[in-house]
Formats: sequence, structure tokens, C-alpha cells
Amino acid sequence: MFVLNVDGDVAVESISFIRGLSTNNRGGGLYAESETGDVRVDRNKFYANRADDMAGAAKIATNSGTLLVRGNLAFANSAANIGAFQLSQVVGTAYVVGNTITQNQSEGDFLPGGLAVTGSAHFEITNNIIWGNLPEEPGPTQGDFFSSTSHDVVANDIGVFCSQGTLPDEYIGNVSADPQFVDCGTFCASFELERNSPLVDLGENFPPGGITGLDLAGKPRLIGGIVDLGAFENDVIFEDAFE
Repeated sequence: MFVLNVDGDVAVESISFIRGLSTNNRGGGLYAESETGDVRVDRNKFYANRADDMAGAAKIATNSGTLLVRGNLAFANSAANIGAFQLSQVVGTAYVVGNTITQNQSEGDFLPGGLAVTGSAHFEITNNIIWGNLPEEPGPTQGDFFSSTSHDVVANDIGVFCSQGTLPDEYIGNVSADPQFVDCGTFCASFELERNSPLVDLGENFPPGGITGLDLAGKPRLIGGIVDLGAFENDVIFEDAFE
């Protein structure tokens, strides 16, 4: 899907991008860009997309607008470089909140399998799961996450940082732990959290950029008092069999 609105806003919400292919550096599933407008990408699913160059799931960019990427799932996407998301903003602050980015793969030795943030803006990275995006034999500087610009990393689960990236300005409340996704069968890929996952109730309720009203499964985004990491909220209030 190609979306370009030079002087206006772009919004992409509640779409499943499955088995897309890019051969021209425009993102395997989605390319969304504005020069001066805001670009918002909320609550989408990216499965098994492919880019022969950059950004297997999506390439999302704005120049002087605000980038907002929240509550998305990226799974099993691949690219020559940057397996899932490449996000770029030139001025101001961009927001990446509550996404699950897992089991994507970059074939290059230097850029990440999961998320890359680039440009010259400041990025706020909050409440995300960026985990398990490495090949069986990763390159010397591969990882799950890479940034070439200033950024804060607060309340995330990130597996491996690319060693050549820019260090965060703030690094608070993060973990690097197996998310413990629910096993929902061979042909299921929901990536909801087990009730005993260490990522339940670990997020920030009021992150920069805000949270979506609903999670990716349509449940309230805030259940039990504290938001969970990733795109899915766990219904822990029903743990004692009241469901």
C-alpha cells in the first residue's frame, strides 16, 4: 500500500497487510509519507511482508509533521535490511508506543530485524515489545532495534540493541525478557501475553504520544490499572475464572 500526501495528514488504521512485496525501497507492506503533515499509523497488522531493499513491514516518514506509530503488530516480515519498520522524521518529536515487533528478519549484517528510527527528529519509544528479530546466525552488529537519532527508551522489552546505533538520551524501566506470548496454535499469530508474563502491567499509562483507546484485539487498552507492553492488553481481571 502506497500513501503519499505531500502537504496533508496521513492516517492508516485497523488494516491487515499480508504478503506484500516491495522492490523499490518503499516498504513491503506499507509506504506512508507526508512532507508537512502528520502521519499516524495505529492498530494495524503486518504479516509476512517482504522488501528486497529496506523495511519489510513498513516505511513511514514525515519531514516537518509528527510521526505517531501505536498499537501495531509486525510478525514474520523480512527485508535485505530492516526486517520490520523503518521510521523517519526530520524535525520535532516522533512517538512509537505499544507495538509488538517480533520474529522479523533482516538479511544485512548491520541493520535491525525489528525497528529502525532515523532522521534528525527526537523519538519517544515507549511500551513496545521488540523481541526475537534475529536470524539463527546474526551478524556482528545486528539487533532488534537501531536508532541513528536522539531518542528516549522508556518501559520497553527490547532483545538486542544494534551496537552501532546512537545511545538513548533516557533509558528507564526497560527489560530484556522472553515476553511469554500465548500459544494459540500452529496457524495463529495473535501474540497476546500469558497472564504470568513479566510484561503485564509494566507500561506507562500516559506515555508521550498517548495510548490508543483499544488494543489490537479490540479490548480496552487499559485493564487492571496499568497498561501492558506491546499491542495486546491482558485481561488479568478475569484470572480467577470469572470469564
